[in-house]
Amino acid sequence: MENLVIRKTMPEDLETLLQLKIDAFMDEFELFQYEKHPLYQPIVRSCNLAHADDDYMFSHDWHQYFSTLDQQGAGDFSYVAIQNESIIGAVCALPGEYSGEEYAGIPLQEYNVIICIYVHPEHKNRGIGTKLLAFMEQQHADRPWILDTPEISVKNQHFYAKCGYKKKLLEDGKYVFIKERDTQ
Repeated sequence: MENLVIRKTMPEDLETLLQLKIDAFMDEFELFQYEKHPLYQPIVRSCNLAHADDDYMFSHDWHQYFSTLDQQGAGDFSYVAIQNESIIGAVCALPGEYSGEEYAGIPLQEYNVIICIYVHPEHKNRGIGTKLLAFMEQQHADRPWILDTPEISVKNQHFYAKCGYKKKLLEDGKYVFIKERDTQ
């Protein structure tokens, strides 16, 4: 993993990130024969966002939303991984106070919510996703973390477990994973 740099997402990254996101999730889209591309997750629907309907989730680039949060003082919750001057991965989260609602009986405002993490298919299984997730967690260590992933996405479940997330429950075909805050 030579020359891997993780930095805050910049406005000029957005077009590249949208294509990267599509490429990164295409294998799941094809394998699981989703009716819609799997860029949308149910945990996001319960977040207190303006215009948070299916069309918004698919047409709006999440990184633009996180850039707005940053401008509002919420902090940096969108990062990219760059190698050899190319963006090869990204992670987005949502701070607890912007989540608001409950998901599967869990009060999201007590957590930082991982919205998405993705790596270009040619760079998967090289530790990049692990480094992105760890970087995000280190930047925002004030709360535990929560995310969800499809029940049939065994690779995702393995990845999150390897990163210290514990499978808590199954809701609407998705497993909810939680990583408690490191109190050391």
